[in-house]
Amino acid sequence: MKADILVVENRSEVLGGFQQISWNGDARVEICSSAREAFSYLKDYPADFVYFGNRLPDLKPGEFVAEFSSRFDRNRFFLVLLSDAQLWKERVEEILSGIDDYLLVPVEPEEVLVKARLLYAERFPEEQGADFVRGFAGDLKEMGLWQVLQTLHLGKKTGIIYLRHNGRDGRIYFQEGEIWEVELGALRGWAALERMLTWEDGFFRVRFENFERRKEMEESTDRLLLKASEVLEEWKQLRRKVKSMETQFEVFQQERLPQHANEPFLKLMPLLTRGWPLRKILEHSPFPEIETMRILLEAREKGWIGEVVEKSMISGLAASSGSGKVPTSAELSLIIREMVDGLVRQKSRAQQVVEESPELQHLARLEEEVFALRQKLLSRSDLQYLKRKLLEE
Repeated sequence: MKADILVVENRSEVLGGFQQISWNGDARVEICSSAREAFSYLKDYPADFVYFGNRLPDLKPGEFVAEFSSRFDRNRFFLVLLSDAQLWKERVEEILSGIDDYLLVPVEPEEVLVKARLLYAERFPEEQGADFVRGFAGDLKEMGLWQVLQTLHLGKKTGIIYLRHNGRDGRIYFQEGEIWEVELGALRGWAALERMLTWEDGFFRVRFENFERRKEMEESTDRLLLKASEVLEEWKQLRRKVKSMETQFEVFQQERLPQHANEPFLKLMPLLTRGWPLRKILEHSPFPEIETMRILLEAREKGWIGEVVEKSMISGLAASSGSGKVPTSAELSLIIREMVDGLVRQKSRAQQVVEESPELQHLARLEEEVFALRQKLLSRSDLQYLKRKLLEE
């Protein structure tokens, strides 16, 4: 791919990402800091790709596309938006503004290269050689499924996405940019797509090829992408509440749970009692990944389960005391009481300082001290775990 690239951006962190891209001599890159500067540059110099930011000082994305289209032949350029929009509604509005592609910032160098070559190969297939295979492949860590679907939708492509994650294979068929059908084992349609959207690792391969299948997806692709955005937003929030995908859970007072726990949680009990990590529980759960995470986090909040990784903290407390033994119930009770008393003292001190010096900077400094102290002790979930162990004994 031999191309001239213009980056219209004024954020140093975004420009820094572009500086890390290795084009291997295939592209010449120029930078402008505003829309006006870019339009002036394009009067005299060529460009195949125009990457422009959504926070330019003079024009919003929709305004940029409108004025660009009125000044230049749109068929001569690839317009790619660089966006840091947090709300999915704002991102969708940007996507529908008339751009050719969309990148979230800070940019991933590999994603920029893959998308650029895809766009270029589709417009100039004659330059790819007789053995050129129409399509591309990638790692889901670098380019998520939502981004792949969005790229194919904007480009109105026809073909099949093949996905693989922990031994599971899925397929997504699309026709002229519209999602036609989704398959994951016995799952079909939205149920299959919802599960694959949460895959954080694995590989995908896109092949641009025709197929003969009846359209099974009733909702429009725009609507599906909106729903997919909502799923990803919630998934990110849920993921922040667990330490890692390798977290294991322990069921407390298992014999009493059937009297109190809800039916969805009881369906997950066989998976929890096997000592599997969260990753494996999600894979084998009868519920979608997001629903499974909701059930587990609610169970943890109610004290039905605890994270096994927290057990190491008990041994750590013993080691720090020099005994090398796991603390007894009485010793654990004393540890918990001392930590709680310490937090109460810190709170009293905070109230006293606020009364004597109400300035915000003093309060902020004190809050940082309290937060640092709590980090050195145990979290709420840690205390819950210790409490459960005491009750069991």
